[in-house]
Amino acid sequence: MAALGWLPLLALVNASAAPPASQPGQPSLILEICRIDVSPCQREVNLAQGEEVTLALSVRSPASSSPTPGQLLVAWHLRLKIEGGNVIDLPDAQSTGMPIQEKPRPQAALSDMGILSARAQAEPNIGSYFRVKNSYSLQDRLLEYAVTLVSNEVSEKAHPQLMPTPGEQVLLGTLAIRGSGVGTARIAVDSINRGSSMLVMANSFGELSVTDLAQQDSLAWVNVGPDAEKVRLEGRALSDVPLAEHSHLPFTKPLSIEVWEQGAVPAWQGGTDLPLATFSNVRPDNNGDFTVRDLPPEFIQAGTYDLRATGDGMLSYLYEDLRIHPSIHYSGNLPQLISVIVGPFTSGDLDGDNLVNDNDLSLLKSSFGKEVGNTDPGPLPDFNADGVVDGQDFSLMAANYGMRGR
Repeated sequence: MAALGWLPLLALVNASAAPPASQPGQPSLILEICRIDVSPCQREVNLAQGEEVTLALSVRSPASSSPTPGQLLVAWHLRLKIEGGNVIDLPDAQSTGMPIQEKPRPQAALSDMGILSARAQAEPNIGSYFRVKNSYSLQDRLLEYAVTLVSNEVSEKAHPQLMPTPGEQVLLGTLAIRGSGVGTARIAVDSINRGSSMLVMANSFGELSVTDLAQQDSLAWVNVGPDAEKVRLEGRALSDVPLAEHSHLPFTKPLSIEVWEQGAVPAWQGGTDLPLATFSNVRPDNNGDFTVRDLPPEFIQAGTYDLRATGDGMLSYLYEDLRIHPSIHYSGNLPQLISVIVGPFTSGDLDGDNLVNDNDLSLLKSSFGKEVGNTDPGPLPDFNADGVVDGQDFSLMAANYGMRGR
């Protein structure tokens, strides 16, 4: 598609007497506010006073929709109201006036969505890739966030390609909140100013269509108080690198933690089951210790589950009999703490298929001799964390060749 010279689309749409009708075949788009790095969408968040959490503002195309070829999401205008008095505040708004976490420059938030070319990220002032309006009124508790993607100087290759495929989420921005009072706060589309929250699409002819978000009511709830959080997971991650007799080197890279129905069979073992909840980007400290706060009760209720954990280059590790007790047993002593040890992990799965095979061996060979911290993109298969991909990493993979994750 040829590059288009967009005007400020939001101003153009708002200036019209009525928004353009949706184009035939255009999929409905749903605005979601969810706790970041949690799947499925956790809309109800539980915090202690003073605790912070990051929410993701995303748009999703329903799995049943059929996207029209050439349709692009080119602008969005969100006007949200935070109800519930002073239960939560926006710490970034107090310090910077920018509640959406796009500091120190807006490019940082959008770069993860594939919108900007490498040149735009390296030269943030070359102009007109997008425009941002970002404000928060402490008195009215109104959050306004508008982005218009433009491409006056952008080639076809670098043109924004923002159209969710069915079932996919596209990140629009992130919002940091902090528990300040005791109670429940609600984040919703501003119902007073109808038509002020919208998603703007464009087809290959430059024709605009609008999805009005005014019909969407409550988007997220935040409970704050000493007993708001019901269940917390604490653990330690271990690599398969021996440290001393009967001990292993801590695993310190980001983890993915999944909670499954007990006895569930994943795809890599020939099954069709899926996890109940996934917590991504869980970061252990230098000792391998990690915490997953606020296990959502809407997905994980009292019962016995399987837990699977994995990290970069590792086969999944299965922790069986994860037991969560009814919270009534812990009244006055919340959150309920669950402690696990995940690992020792099994090194060697570089392509993420939960199997150590020839594909992984080829990937290791292509990185052999490279040192951590060089200019190569992506992580290196430095399994023993000594700073270089060498024969010791090869030996770890060779010892695990043919193994499959659990």
